[in-house]
Amino acid sequence: MEHPEMGARRMHTWLTGDKGHKVSRNRVMGLGATMPGKHTSKLQKDHKVYPYLLRGLMVERPDRVWAMDITYIPMRKGFMYPVAVIDLYSRYVVNRSLSNTMDAEWCRETVEGAIEIHGKPDILNTDQGAQFTSGTFAG
Repeated sequence: MEHPEMGARRMHTWLTGDKGHKVSRNRVMGLGATMPGKHTSKLQKDHKVYPYLLRGLMVERPDRVWAMDITYIPMRKGFMYPVAVIDLYSRYVVNRSLSNTMDAEWCRETVEGAIEIHGKPDILNTDQGAQFTSGTFAG
């Protein structure tokens, strides 16, 4: 948590050189990364799969295509999840939010807030993660 920028090589050098620990590089590589866990964007079997609409599409004006995604910030006890809705033409962040859970209701409220301020885009592009393919969000 104190040095999230260090990869296995730099961590090994820091531990053996600066700190004087006797540890192999394999041991350092076995350390787990600080992340929320596997498959946070995993498709749910009972959720609809949506087609990819951006292949070959020219985005030539604002509010034509918005993109939305979630990332994570490690904290001492768990994670915080920022979500952003971005206009792909201007790269303008039309709305963003922060939560300590990744649920569909929170994502829906974030995109609804963007629509209230800026109007509806022609296309909203997301990944096929469970939050975005759920009935709560897609509805």
